Amino acid sequence: MKTSIFAGFLALFSFQILQAQNFDLHFKYIDVEQESPQPVAGVKIIVENTETHQKKEAMTAADGIARFNLPNGPLYTIYIPLEDNQTELETASFKGSGKLTINYTGYTPQYYRNQEIEDSLYLVESARREAEEARIAAENAKIPGTMLFFVINPESEYMAGVKVYDGGKEGSFLGENMYFWPGFTCGTSVAKNEKKIAVTKMPGTYSYYAVSGDGRYEWSGTYTIEGNRTLTFALEVSKAKKVE
Repeated sequence: MKTSIFAGFLALFSFQILQAQNFDLHFKYIDVEQESPQPVAGVKIIVENTETHQKKEAMTAADGIARFNLPNGPLYTIYIPLEDNQTELETASFKGSGKLTINYTGYTPQYYRNQEIEDSLYLVESARREAEEARIAAENAKIPGTMLFFVINPESEYMAGVKVYDGGKEGSFLGENMYFWPGFTCGTSVAKNEKKIAVTKMPGTYSYYAVSGDGRYEWSGTYTIEGNRTLTFALEVSKAKKVE
């Protein structure tokens, strides 16, 4: 895989034209990761003749410069490899004559290696986390869960309690609640209510039916049990069906 990151690279070239059979190429590498940009030493630079595909290598010296002496005429491509035979940063192609200096300012190959390592570690950790979540979900699928029904009646409208049935209108009676909440509340508050309406079943989706004690309001629909969890289900008066 090749990743081009040198938009406008040719603008970095400075030319000194001289007539000769060969020309000198100086590639200067400046690290932008530092607070004060510094020359980068010890980086392999590769120049390839696009006609013969012959390659020359040079390492950047303490001054950040990799030095080449190349024949005039051919089109060349210059590379900064991250790893041998793997990902590489690719510059633009160029022709040289006399002396050519390329001033490149960017991140070091080690910076990109570190990014690849961080990405790999993140993927490994994500895969481990997903596998653990899948294992827990599979275990929980074998364990019953509980649903707590509660009534939201913000206007404190009298309705003589609410009866809840499991499995629809003709289903089993779960209980009756005379206590109403003014709005949504936490599961702990519902669980602590002495007259809470609770149903415990294996994970799955089930139907319910609820009706106010005076018969003026009805609720029906489905609820979903999750394994090894206690959830709450709100019966909101504002969303109830009014029975004429």
